[in-house]
Amino acid sequence: MQTSGMALAFCPSRCLPSRSPSAILTGLRVSLALPQAIGGEGQVTYALSPELPAGLTFDAGPRVLSGTPPKAADEAAYALIATDREGTESAADDDTATLLFSLAVVEFEAVPVTVSIAAEASATNAAEGGEAVFTVSVPAGSEPSADLTVSWTVAADWRRIIEDEKEDACYFGDSGASGDAEAYDFASERDGEPYYRYPSGTVTIAANTATATVRISIFQDLDGEGVEIYLVTLSDPQPGSGDRAIYTVGASASGSIAASDFKVELWNAVSDWWEGGTRTYRVVTCPAPSSDLVVNWAITGEAGIAPSDFGNSSNTAPLTALPSGQVTIPAFKPMR
Repeated sequence: MQTSGMALAFCPSRCLPSRSPSAILTGLRVSLALPQAIGGEGQVTYALSPELPAGLTFDAGPRVLSGTPPKAADEAAYALIATDREGTESAADDDTATLLFSLAVVEFEAVPVTVSIAAEASATNAAEGGEAVFTVSVPAGSEPSADLTVSWTVAADWRRIIEDEKEDACYFGDSGASGDAEAYDFASERDGEPYYRYPSGTVTIAANTATATVRISIFQDLDGEGVEIYLVTLSDPQPGSGDRAIYTVGASASGSIAASDFKVELWNAVSDWWEGGTRTYRVVTCPAPSSDLVVNWAITGEAGIAPSDFGNSSNTAPLTALPSGQVTIPAFKPMR
């Protein structure tokens, strides 16, 4: 019992130095300082009753409730008891004050957040030697509470380019796909040389922000190429410490490299080497022409080659001059 001075009490709620808890989420570490009693004349000690839910403890010295509860617990009433032990008097003479509060452990339910990637204007028909920019983002209001790191990779888009039902099938590589960017279409960030492997990396969305940028360098080569397409795909989102959101990744974004270096090549498609046979060539353009393209061709004399080595169209008489002529490649067709 109090005999002199101010009685031991908990400050009214309007002046409490710290708050008492009401709800804690499962799996989330907490550390809360409970209110301090005022008044009394001796040493004030604290106790908390009843027993706390699993995973939570109470440190009476600093009055700290802490821990990480693994499972939910129903709301219950708790009493924080402050005791003022007055000198050598018996326990019956102790002054006490009690603060009542409720506490529940609530199951944490994370809402999935989709991390998306979108091509900026520079990623459509990017010029060789230029840069393609993609934006990685989360929805507004779903900004990560800690830095969020996401992996990204570039790969060929194995779909053919179809525009107004006109196919641009210009490709001189060896993947067997038409209109797909190859690994060596991208430049290394280290020395500007081609990668010879598709670029990849990670991008970080900083805490409390919604976007980050991926920049991909396009290699400047000398090959004749049509429009080439590729995909940038996100994977493996890694939230920072304390961020309990569940992150997934959205659909890939498509980029393209502009057609460049118009080129006409002669392919030896079918060959019959014996006399009296026919040798067939293909004239190939890159990219496919947008209108009919007329190409002149001619055989030039090498050592031992004479006009009489070639026959007329029916191969019934030798020619008197080395053969020549024209071939027309129809619009939007890469080969004749």
